[in-house]
Amino acid sequence: MRRAPLLLASPLLLAAFVLGARPQPAARGVAPVPAPPEAPLRLSDPDGQEMRLEELSARAAVHGMLSLTELDLTFRNPHPRRMEGRFTCVLPPGAAISRFAKEVNGRLMEGEVVERLKANRVYDEILHQMRDPALLEQDQGNRFSARVFPIEAGARVRLVLSYSRLLPLRGGKRTFSLPLRGLPTIDRFSFRALLSPLPGEAVATAAGPAAMALPPGARRGAVETVELEERAFTPKGDVELSWASAPGTPRVRTLVADDFALTSFLPQVCGPASATNGPWLFLFDTSASAAEASARRVDALERVLAALPKESEVRVVAFDQEVVPLGRRSASAWAGRIRPALEERGFLGGTDLAAALATVAAERLAPGTRIVLVSDGVATLGDTEPARLEMEARKLAANVALHALVLGSRQDADTLALVTRGRGRVVLLPFGDDPVSAARDAAAALSRPLGPDLEADDAGAEWSFPTRFPDVAPGDELIVLSRLRPGATPSTRLRQADRELLRASGAAPLPSGSFGPLLAREAWTAYLAHLAERERSEASPGVREALANEQVKVSVERRILVPRTTLLVLETEEDYRRFGLDRRALAEILAVGATGIERVDRAPFPIAAAREEALRTRQPEAQAGAGRKDGRAQRDEGANLAFAQAAPAPRKAEALSPTVAADRMPEPEAGVSGGVEGGVLGGVLGPVPAEARTRTAGSSVPVPASVVAPAPPAAPRPAESPARTVSGVRPVSAPAWIRPVVPSADEVARLSREVKENPLGRDAWNRLSEALAARKEWSALLDLSRRWQEYDPENPQVYECRGEAALALGKTAEARRAFGSLVEVAPGKPELLQRAGLLLFRAGDARLAEAPLRQALKIRPDRANASRHLALVLWRSGKHAEAARVLEEALARDYPGWYRNVRRVLAEELALVWRDWIAREPDKRSAIERRARERGVDLARRDALRVTLAWETDANDVDLHVVDPSGEECFYSHPRNASGLELYEDVTQGLGPEVIRTEKAAPGTYSVGVNYFAAGPMGVARGILVVVRDDSRSGAAPTVEVLPFRLVPEGRDMKLLARIETGGHPVAR
Repeated sequence: MRRAPLLLASPLLLAAFVLGARPQPAARGVAPVPAPPEAPLRLSDPDGQEMRLEELSARAAVHGMLSLTELDLTFRNPHPRRMEGRFTCVLPPGAAISRFAKEVNGRLMEGEVVERLKANRVYDEILHQMRDPALLEQDQGNRFSARVFPIEAGARVRLVLSYSRLLPLRGGKRTFSLPLRGLPTIDRFSFRALLSPLPGEAVATAAGPAAMALPPGARRGAVETVELEERAFTPKGDVELSWASAPGTPRVRTLVADDFALTSFLPQVCGPASATNGPWLFLFDTSASAAEASARRVDALERVLAALPKESEVRVVAFDQEVVPLGRRSASAWAGRIRPALEERGFLGGTDLAAALATVAAERLAPGTRIVLVSDGVATLGDTEPARLEMEARKLAANVALHALVLGSRQDADTLALVTRGRGRVVLLPFGDDPVSAARDAAAALSRPLGPDLEADDAGAEWSFPTRFPDVAPGDELIVLSRLRPGATPSTRLRQADRELLRASGAAPLPSGSFGPLLAREAWTAYLAHLAERERSEASPGVREALANEQVKVSVERRILVPRTTLLVLETEEDYRRFGLDRRALAEILAVGATGIERVDRAPFPIAAAREEALRTRQPEAQAGAGRKDGRAQRDEGANLAFAQAAPAPRKAEALSPTVAADRMPEPEAGVSGGVEGGVLGGVLGPVPAEARTRTAGSSVPVPASVVAPAPPAAPRPAESPARTVSGVRPVSAPAWIRPVVPSADEVARLSREVKENPLGRDAWNRLSEALAARKEWSALLDLSRRWQEYDPENPQVYECRGEAALALGKTAEARRAFGSLVEVAPGKPELLQRAGLLLFRAGDARLAEAPLRQALKIRPDRANASRHLALVLWRSGKHAEAARVLEEALARDYPGWYRNVRRVLAEELALVWRDWIAREPDKRSAIERRARERGVDLARRDALRVTLAWETDANDVDLHVVDPSGEECFYSHPRNASGLELYEDVTQGLGPEVIRTEKAAPGTYSVGVNYFAAGPMGVARGILVVVRDDSRSGAAPTVEVLPFRLVPEGRDMKLLARIETGGHPVAR
């Protein structure tokens, strides 16, 4: 295939671009090299299997320091079912997203910026209707993620993402970059950039093999074009376009658009004095987020150490959720030693940055010590609040420096700037094509003393930002954005202490038809950063709340994404109106067109009659693909369609209609009689016969036929258990699923061969890991998961398997680090945050469990399980007062209609906390009993056995089954049995909780299992089972056990999770 040339129409510009090569297949049976470094963008299913990127069209428009980049992406779903996609992207530092669109029915539907919680609730509502939403939000730092639904089997999905970014001069050079390194082969790739350097930026400074030949006679000052087109393209690097300022370039420039101004300064500052030679302390992040491209990270650290003066004293300390010293020796002596030390430590665990800073601050460091924090700065465990991290950094002695070194592209720039402020600098070391030179430059930057701190102000501006510039180096451009007062002209000045260095005079207006709106957008982005900085330093809760509300307001109006907002795409204009979402944001949508920046036509398009007919007929079609359970669900159909029109009560989450009202507690309703269908295969997969998928009454979320995988051949149908009463007949035999068939050694050997032949195929690893777990071959599973991480470091199943195996083998510390790794995989996903917290609690680390659970509740307070799980950990940690407060606040919220029994569950779990609190502090009895009466909570009733099921995949149907010692089963078709087991509610629309409980436990063994009845769009379902024993006859304190599970849609997974011996604790299968 002939490559299109890279066209350069300017002598002002040099481009560095590494062309890709077609991948070569590995020989059969030979494992290829581990996965490449983290791709800057990807689309995967909920279990992490990537979709194919078929087309990427990138466009950019640049005017001096202003830039707008637009990515047009087309992915294809390779799976044989409808699914929800998870899109993630890592953007360059300082990028601000302003556009997210999805193609719907042949036309791009533009996303609207919406407050984060409200957007997530709308998304959930549309998802439950099997419609077409998409939602983009910030995970942490410069990593963003989106949920996209539905993506039909074999279908393509097109997304458009735009972001603006300032390109200040650094060292006299301005650089535009498009991250591509790490992307897989792209069927079709194109890149087009329109560049208009500022007057005086006319000297190319780069050289070497990456420099492109320039055609003679090119005209200066015109708009320049760079174009590239490729087929079957595998990027080996990023696009980088660089240009520099000429001698005599003005030291002050001011650009204006409407009442906004951008002033850039090129101050003449002296280079810092020569470097001192104090000791070094490298604080190296070994959390799971560093596992991707870990070899590159170790290489980079080796090269940085080699570039330091040979006799420098260097101490290396590894940290993740633990802090572990690795040694102290001269820089030259670390050669050949740092790699084995880090490989032995491994890249595992969450990031407890506060604990790492506190540990080094508590030491008596030698004067002049230079600490280098080698991390992305994303704190996930322990104290994660920026103010706490800054406080820990301030505890360092005044004569100690603190720098940050970022390896790769992912980073939380705000956190790193906060902890190094006034003490050091942030140094970036990307994974490029000349790693030796890059490491040498990084070492030099870490060794240089700090430059001067400068400040800016403008008396004629309503606000300006930024106004503080620490550590200014020669050749650095300082950019200040301002909003001018009416009638004022830009008068920004730059000063050092009380001495004025430069002042703005005169301004160049930008036309409103091109880069003027982009300057205004950058000004609003600066204003949002100004508000966030004020909020971080504000002591008054009321002022902090006002600043937070102002950020949301400006973000929505000006179409600039911030952590408290999302970009939400709905299917039709009617959907936006129905949910009360404004389609008339004050800011225009900007795009990169053929000649520069253009405005997107916002005119709404009508829904065609055929489209309306498709929407009307979609639900009946869906019903053909799924059975119904019982009559309870019918009342929910069509009910959860819009937000309640009334304003929410103060301090309550905005609720969808209908809600579970806060002043009533629904009672459980009887289900229908019947038996369980199907069995288990190897204790892993349990096919359910096709006839068992049809239930006798309505399901509140019909599952379209396209969602459901083809049914496997029907297994022999076991005899149904007859309907029973308390005095009825005992069953002759228990259901088949309580006697799992363990996979054979031959099956394990076959799966091992599959993994060896295709180590990048996630499915074989998953099945092999579950087979080993079913056989209780924990040592083999631990070894497998350690090897698996090299190929699939972003897969949560890798860390769960490692944690479970380590826990079974008594390796508690490794288990805790493995479970903590889940937070690193998805710091913005509340479902995985909850799971990580509960697994850490299961491994005995309640302190670290709190941070992810608190973050999950902060992100989605409208999901009752987030409150329940946090309260559970707080209760079991002895924090009864806070646990009770969390549950009481949860009881005061409204919830969507599919949480039918949630208020009863919350009240009974609150009773558990209160009863235990009274037992430990009897003097609290009177006050607690009064609160219980006020809230209608029954403190007298106890559950000898209480099993609660919650799962993390929305719009899926997972069922809880419990078989008592007599063999009688309690589940959705038989919700009460003779021994007293009772199922509260059959939750059919996702998340749970489902509860089976009894006040009196019969002697013998209870078997607990879960069944994947309807997969919905999410595919793999992960969930948590919580077993509570609170038998008043024994007089013992309640006991709690947490059991995780994972179910796959193929075959309708039925899994035995635990056997519970009366008088003992749950015993996981």
